[in-house]
Amino acid sequence: MENKIDLSNAIYVGVDLHCDQITCCYLKPNGNVLNSVYYLKDDGLSKFKKSLCKNCHLLVEASTSTFAFQEAVNELAGSVTIVDARKMALIFKDKKKTDKVDARKLAIFLNMQMTSGHELIMAVYKPEKQIQELRSLFVTYKLFLKQLVQVKNRVHALTRQNLLSYRKQDIFTKKNREEILAMDFIGFKTQIKFLYESADRIEKDIQQIKELILLRGEKYSAEINLLTSIKGISVFTALALISDIADIRRFKNEKHLASYLRSTPSVDSSNAVTRVGKTSKFGRKMSITLLTQSVTHFRKGNSNLQSWVDKHASKSRGKVRMALCRKLICTIYHMMQNGELYRHMDDDNHTEKMSEYTKFLEKARKAA
Repeated sequence: MENKIDLSNAIYVGVDLHCDQITCCYLKPNGNVLNSVYYLKDDGLSKFKKSLCKNCHLLVEASTSTFAFQEAVNELAGSVTIVDARKMALIFKDKKKTDKVDARKLAIFLNMQMTSGHELIMAVYKPEKQIQELRSLFVTYKLFLKQLVQVKNRVHALTRQNLLSYRKQDIFTKKNREEILAMDFIGFKTQIKFLYESADRIEKDIQQIKELILLRGEKYSAEINLLTSIKGISVFTALALISDIADIRRFKNEKHLASYLRSTPSVDSSNAVTRVGKTSKFGRKMSITLLTQSVTHFRKGNSNLQSWVDKHASKSRGKVRMALCRKLICTIYHMMQNGELYRHMDDDNHTEKMSEYTKFLEKARKAA
């Protein structure tokens, strides 16, 4: 039986956390309100920690440093809850939005929730350390990919300025690269040379980040084995899914997971009118980016899905592709819940993927 929290002397603390300061609002049992700002450069975190006791219950607006902040104060307070402000319209859409106002509203919200016993605030899920590290690595991977695209676009722009008709995807082939660098561009040759060298460095960094992700993912070999049984899902894509999902038990059903992975459209329904909008922007993005590249293999590996696609051939390709992603995510949900391999698994394809991953890990251990 859960121990009930004694709220008779509870102090509700709203915290708006920034990189240089902590803005707080203390809502005390007698109704008094105290606003404080702690500047981190002046040892503000230590001063804030001294203001806490077990009667203090904190509600913190999510930011980059929130998890580290929670770990630093968790043992000193009665509870620490992290909330995504975008899901709290009273804060996110308010015209008068200052740190002080936000902190006070957080304190009031927390008071309402704890005294009413109703769930008014959906707390942000905190994954384990290994998942946090994987997510961080995927963010850096995505950053490098973006930089590579920018560099390639710039090289293409420079060739077009000089009336060269190379297609963007052909500029970085070995033959065309040598041809372009051999040409005499007035004022452009040095730029193009630097850009090519920059692209080489970024591609090397991308490969190193991918290898680091694969190494860190060894702990999740059982989950990788399940997910790679689906044709089109590589070990790398499986780790993206694992880092986004973290714990499949926190999703009440497959629709909840599909929404969290940004594959379900928003729906606005009133009376007899229903408007279907774009996919939800709340949730993790990395998995859906990689899954859209895998759906063709997923479809070809299942004759029933191929028939479904043929039946909906008149619809836009984008909608059909996203619907396939939803089907794939629902399949993944049930596989991970039940610990089952994919029913339409290609044994040879699955064995090859897992064998290559095992060889990679063995080679990495020898090199260490």
